[in-house]
Amino acid sequence: MPKTYIIVLNYNGWRDTIACIESILHLDYKNYSIIIVDNNSLDNSVNNIIKYLEGDINPYMEDFILNDVPKTIIPKPVPYCYLSEDDVNGTGDVNNCKITIIKSNSNGGFSAGNNLGIKYALLRKDAEYMWLLNNDIIITPNSLSRLIEYHIAVNSNNKVGIVGAKLLYYGHSNTVQCLGGGIYNKYLGVSLQLYNGKFDRLNLPNMKIDYVSGACMLVSIDYINTVGLLSEDYFLYYEEIDWATRGRLKGYTIDYTDRVAIYHKEGATIGATSRNSQNRNIMAEYYYIRNKLIYTDKYYGFLPKLTVRIGLLLTIVRRVRYGQLNNAKTIWGILLGKR
Repeated sequence: MPKTYIIVLNYNGWRDTIACIESILHLDYKNYSIIIVDNNSLDNSVNNIIKYLEGDINPYMEDFILNDVPKTIIPKPVPYCYLSEDDVNGTGDVNNCKITIIKSNSNGGFSAGNNLGIKYALLRKDAEYMWLLNNDIIITPNSLSRLIEYHIAVNSNNKVGIVGAKLLYYGHSNTVQCLGGGIYNKYLGVSLQLYNGKFDRLNLPNMKIDYVSGACMLVSIDYINTVGLLSEDYFLYYEEIDWATRGRLKGYTIDYTDRVAIYHKEGATIGATSRNSQNRNIMAEYYYIRNKLIYTDKYYGFLPKLTVRIGLLLTIVRRVRYGQLNNAKTIWGILLGKR
């Protein structure tokens, strides 16, 4: 049973995080450790997560109304260890705790937070997999065992580095957010989540994907050792696409299995999904557009660079038409090099 480190990144979202942890504690796969990385939250998250582990706060039972999620609460207290970022980067001190909380010195974004957890897991020198989960995820008891079984099966014939799952919308559990991840059009700079919005059913047709959703990524230790950590160029959005692209350049493939269902409260951290452009707030808009250009300029040639920029000019026109003047100004500033 390969040792797996489950990394959950928290930022001002302790209620979702404790629900996610509670679902993890019900796993039928037992050879795992949980690393909770707090990205310097401002809402007393660390103290509240500790209170939960000590039995002073219960998760909201509304988070466990789904049919395939256990309704019972694991008895507390649950042993844990607490470390600062300096503990991880400075002394390299490690523990054998089932649950480790790491407090980051700053909010460095999705990649920096997950990388801090990965670095700490690597210090233990026994990791075979890293399972990166958004904190607004609820998992089912058989999810990790099935993900690992699937990776072992497909990796025997293919060099598979990352495996994704079927993501279902938490509030609409019969609706697919994506199967594994999505496809990416380099000329438009647009990603499309596979089967997004479709009714969930068995045996959905398998399709090739360009990236695995960052909400749920099972990553082999070989992939991390060969490809490296997540790029910290982005802060928010495009990290998983960048990671998959770097992996392909090293000869790896990515895959997903629809035998694993994961429930996702998409957009809980930032208030809006990156794909819903009409409801995208200014922060989401800034990083989504900025990172589109960073990624395009990093990996593609003249034609995609040109067409992506033309597309952004058209996006500015649409924003103005819908009265989103601040969003339009943000995109224009990015095109002028204000990144």
